[in-house]
Amino acid sequence: MPQSTKWVVRMTPFWNVSLETANQFYTWGWRASMFGALITFFGVAFLYWGTRVRDHDFEANIAQLHKTTAESEERSAALEKETARLTAGNLELATSLEREKNARARIESGLASRHVTNEQQIALVNALRGVKLVVVISTYSDAETSAYSREVAVAFEAAGQEVQQGSVVMASGGPPLMGLLVEETADGRLINALIAARLVTQKMASTKNSMFRTGEGLNAIVVGLKPSPF
Repeated sequence: MPQSTKWVVRMTPFWNVSLETANQFYTWGWRASMFGALITFFGVAFLYWGTRVRDHDFEANIAQLHKTTAESEERSAALEKETARLTAGNLELATSLEREKNARARIESGLASRHVTNEQQIALVNALRGVKLVVVISTYSDAETSAYSREVAVAFEAAGQEVQQGSVVMASGGPPLMGLLVEETADGRLINALIAARLVTQKMASTKNSMFRTGEGLNAIVVGLKPSPF
């Protein structure tokens, strides 16, 4: 018997079942397929359900994160606004303190007496080195002006110049002279020396004035009242 024929003969008993048995196989196969379909259905349903719950939780977390971020940004903006307000307040306070400091300094400067500093005296000596002049100094009669006038005279003497006492000016009804004034026709070297020493305030007209000793061909200087710092 050929080999293929033997094989068919062996396999034939496996399929050789009764119709009743075949119907049972069909029934159980149908039931198994339905059971598998139900398992697949519920598996897909559970998968979908779980996915939706996870997505909802993820979306809720993202929304909470956005809310937290927005609140943080809002707090940060509020802090920046408060910081800017405090900074502006501090700047305003510092400005006020600086104005008060300057005002106090002006008041103290206004109350303090004038003095010829060492730097001014050195500048005057250097500017008049080799120069011989006669300087006539008139002054107002108040104590501060008289004391300052004496310091100016000492500075000129230290510079090798001859100092002569001019008039003592009494405050009259008219506006008094302020600062240190030099006659505009005085020796140019004297004027330049006063400018170099930062002592002169302004020049006086060379008109005849016996009170200020101007118009007499002298190197006339008048020490006026202390200028107001305001």
